[in-house]
Amino acid sequence: MLKNSLQLVLLVFAFICTTSCSKEDSQQDAHIGSWQLVEWNIGIDTDFNNDGIMSTNILDEFDCDFKEVVSFDSEGLMTHRLEYLPIVDIRLRDVDMSNYTFQYNCGEGIISNAVVYTREDLESYILEGNTMTTVTVDAVEIQNEAGTEVVSYLTSTKVYTRQ
Repeated sequence: MLKNSLQLVLLVFAFICTTSCSKEDSQQDAHIGSWQLVEWNIGIDTDFNNDGIMSTNILDEFDCDFKEVVSFDSEGLMTHRLEYLPIVDIRLRDVDMSNYTFQYNCGEGIISNAVVYTREDLESYILEGNTMTTVTVDAVEIQNEAGTEVVSYLTSTKVYTRQ
């Protein structure tokens, strides 16, 4: 009887371990792969390319061959690759925070880095099917019209799709 009880306890313990570990692994596994940036929203309408069409997705506004790819591997390595990163300049024309000027320059070359990631790092990436979203508060600086001081910040929301 004691032997059967001990076996039952060990079986339940093994089941709990297996299911809890696989849940954590599946959360991490869901991120594995390459993700390409398809939207970069900053919360205000912009017209960087001066075509008269405003968009909150600043990728619609760049004439650069800009490309951003984030990749996660199964060994815990995240790589981030930026090609032709645009340098953005947003300036506030008036104090009511509604009239801006927009400029950008297409950077040249490739920037790439690799870092080890943890499950906690993955919490900043929200997955929904083949879409991954990350939100960064105070990511974009707004300068005064003269460009001499930062007067505000905008939140950046980046949306990626699985490649």
